[in-house]
Amino acid sequence: RLASTNHKIKVTSSPYVSLPFLRYRNPSFKMTFDLAEFKKKFAAADDIPALLASDFYDKAMGGTDPAWSLWRCTYDYADDTETLDAAKEISASFLKNTEACRSDVFGVMVVLEPGLDVEGLWLVKGADPEETLFGKCGDTSWFSWSQLGPAMLDPVKKEVEALWGAKDSFNGKTVADKQVLTE
Repeated sequence: RLASTNHKIKVTSSPYVSLPFLRYRNPSFKMTFDLAEFKKKFAAADDIPALLASDFYDKAMGGTDPAWSLWRCTYDYADDTETLDAAKEISASFLKNTEACRSDVFGVMVVLEPGLDVEGLWLVKGADPEETLFGKCGDTSWFSWSQLGPAMLDPVKKEVEALWGAKDSFNGKTVADKQVLTE
């Protein structure tokens, strides 16, 4: 039996509410995610998994209704790509053509060998990329898209860390080129 049942809940700017013997997630707490700040941190980071664990998963992808979503893309015409330079240009052109939506997206594109596959992983504001990305960047029609998550389960986190952190290899293939939208 508790000596007193008049415990007051202290609500702070923390995502957790604390009682003397209990700590639980504050359902009314809204974390804010600053995409511009994240892009700067990403560009300077040596350890991408540590960066993601530090605040990305909770701030951008946390809660029951995250304000952001993750989307994998694969270039549909890799079989027609004949040179590494052509594959790099596909990736570079895609990033260049996201200019109209850069304040609402972040992405990493990789060219993989053998096969000259062009793949990417994009963070998009909102649950539906139609207005945020697809409607503003016509190059999206050259890619197949699939959503990761929305729940940030361990397999999803592994996928994000593997592609965004790819240096030498990804999914058993060599990373021949990696481009990041950091503007």
